[in-house]
Amino acid sequence: MITPLYGERVLSIDTPQGCLLILTDLHIGIEYELSLSGVNIPTQSPRLFSSIDKICRTWKPDRIILLGDVKHIIPKALGSPNEYLTAVSKERQEIHSFLGRLNDHAPLEIIPGNHDGNIHRIVSSRYPIHPSHGLLIQGITETVGLVHGHAWPSMEVMTADYVVMGHTHPTLRIRDQQGYIIYKTCWIRASFLKKKIKKRYGEVNPHLIVVPSFNPLCGGIAVNVDGLAGPLGKLVDMDHATVYLLNGTNLGKVTDLQD
Repeated sequence: MITPLYGERVLSIDTPQGCLLILTDLHIGIEYELSLSGVNIPTQSPRLFSSIDKICRTWKPDRIILLGDVKHIIPKALGSPNEYLTAVSKERQEIHSFLGRLNDHAPLEIIPGNHDGNIHRIVSSRYPIHPSHGLLIQGITETVGLVHGHAWPSMEVMTADYVVMGHTHPTLRIRDQQGYIIYKTCWIRASFLKKKIKKRYGEVNPHLIVVPSFNPLCGGIAVNVDGLAGPLGKLVDMDHATVYLLNGTNLGKVTDLQD
């Protein structure tokens, strides 16, 4: 029912209404914030959309949900006011174009992340925007709670059989034989610590799936060093969480992958 599209940073869920695709952490506009710091790279939106376009043509989704951090720029003192406003304007233009083309494949919905301030104004009422505490959906045989991960999920979301989140941009920190450190983007599957989750949510016991960020420019958090970002990270049994590389290789438990 829940299928990571290995190599694609996308999750597929079979529902009674058809195929649902989950993407998280697009961070559209990250290039423009980098430019405010003096780092100039071409926009990556065409490349990102080309990847999604290929996936959609193959899987033919009936629904697409963006699991937060659709946009990137948040208010902060970078560059001059004029430079900041220019960056925000360019970001919004790309968001409108990107989401419009994506919506042509299947109806698009958004669960806001911590970078998505004012997303309601940016996209107007064209796409449904769910609460930041998440959304519960019914799969073919099991329920799935969807949340970005920067805020506590609702009680309803946590009653699901599976909880799916983004936010962390999970990576694995690896030291090679020469002692050099590299980071590999990964998927995470974990359980919750029973006493801690019971104290917060009562008698619930979902499995957790952490989806990698779709935008490779985002960097990430080394889960075998720093655990998961966001409040749910306090409740997860990270030592016994399973790590999968993008190609689907199962690397085993986090506790066996400590740097």
